[in-house]
Amino acid sequence: MAASEERMSRDTASIVIIGDEILKGHTRDTNSHFLCHGLYNIGVKVLRIVIVPDDLPAIAAEISFCASRYSFVLTSGGIGPTHDDVTYAGVAKAFNEELVVNSDLGNILGQWCEVNGLGKNVIHKMSLVPQSSKLHYVWDNEHPDLIFPIVSVRNVFIFPGIPAYLEHSFRLLEKIFSPTEAKPFFHKILYLSTTEFTVTEPLSQAVRKYEGRVSFGSYPEVTLASYQNKITLEGDTEEIVLEAEGFLRSLLPKNSVVSPYVPSSEDSKKKLFSLADTNFNGSEQEKTEVQFAGLLKDSINKLQECFNRYSEEEVCLSFNGGKDCTVLLHLAYTVLLDWTVKEHIPVKPLKTLYIRPNDPFPELEDFIEQSVKRYNLNVIKFSGNIKESLWKLHKEHSEIKAVLMGTRATDPYSSRLKTFQETDHGWPPLMRISPLLDWGYHDVWGFLRTLHIPYCSLYDCGYTSLGNQTNTRPNPRLLVQEDNCSRYRPAYMLKDPSEEREGRN
Repeated sequence: MAASEERMSRDTASIVIIGDEILKGHTRDTNSHFLCHGLYNIGVKVLRIVIVPDDLPAIAAEISFCASRYSFVLTSGGIGPTHDDVTYAGVAKAFNEELVVNSDLGNILGQWCEVNGLGKNVIHKMSLVPQSSKLHYVWDNEHPDLIFPIVSVRNVFIFPGIPAYLEHSFRLLEKIFSPTEAKPFFHKILYLSTTEFTVTEPLSQAVRKYEGRVSFGSYPEVTLASYQNKITLEGDTEEIVLEAEGFLRSLLPKNSVVSPYVPSSEDSKKKLFSLADTNFNGSEQEKTEVQFAGLLKDSINKLQECFNRYSEEEVCLSFNGGKDCTVLLHLAYTVLLDWTVKEHIPVKPLKTLYIRPNDPFPELEDFIEQSVKRYNLNVIKFSGNIKESLWKLHKEHSEIKAVLMGTRATDPYSSRLKTFQETDHGWPPLMRISPLLDWGYHDVWGFLRTLHIPYCSLYDCGYTSLGNQTNTRPNPRLLVQEDNCSRYRPAYMLKDPSEEREGRN
């Protein structure tokens, strides 16, 4: 097994939520969710969450069990001044220690009790902690009221039950649980339009192949219109997660990977526009993201200019199901939707032109049909070559003045194109608008994958550029020989963009 694929050794954690009020349903537990999220982000694997009552023997038994099995035990609740606050006593019993008054803790509590008019009995009760306790101070200038230190005993960290206190304290003590450089988990989520019954076998194959290296989860969804099942992948390296994702995608039902957002939703729009507003904070990854944000913002501006120049009736988008025009479709649809809302104009279906090739891929035709429904498109279909189809468009839909194209400058015969450029002599008089001219191959895939935009499933089977079944084959650069069989990696894993059209005749 390659070193990059080996399972990293990780710290583990158990979370013990203490309180009768939780078990009775009087109080909702949010602390375990917060702690799981925080620990996950720094690479600590939570393996156990338990809710126990305000009962000394029960607390002691759980702490004793967890402390010997996990790197860290984090408790929440039961450290107040009342009779049922017995967490400190439970931890002391777990380690066979005496409860003693901690003078430093007593001094802090004394000042607090004096300000709040509370008696010495409160100070004494809350200062009794296990003998080997350590104090971790969490006071800062921004939160002068959160003065109580966190007590730890060996690998057990005793947090308050009040969420605001717990969250503040954990953020300040986070480095204790990740003393060296954090080992982040790498994960990917796939949203499917099919139920988990239809993906049982593909998922089982992936689980068998990547056992011990990638963890998979399957979660049905019955309340949302956008997807029916969610599959999660998690591993210690980005490389192994990407490889496992590619393998699984190649086995899934065609065009079953979809978006968690309905395109017309506010969430979908926010995701796109926030991607265009990425700010640079110093890292190389952020620098790349900002460069792409500039490309995206420029394309949005060009689309806005298009809809300022031409009415909805006068614009048509050329859509053949390929990756580039899929990007353009999502962009144009979102920008148009945003523009109509701002201008208080009724939303009309976006006109799209589909020039059907000879011998088309069934997967591509299926994807186009799905896209028509997903974006509520007004589709105009023609067969034949591009020039003939555009003449038909001009004659039968004379109101159309401009055609949006997903052309990039790296496409054949496109290096000198301008964003707004009228057709050449001998072609129908139309304005060609190409908002993606400056995009590269990896920009296209970064956009689609970051925003979870559905694309034709052929790209998951090694195709990097789509024509028809006669002139298109999987890209040989993506061929993998393993386990005495051959398969192709997905298109987004092609390293050299100059090899994009290999597989096209």
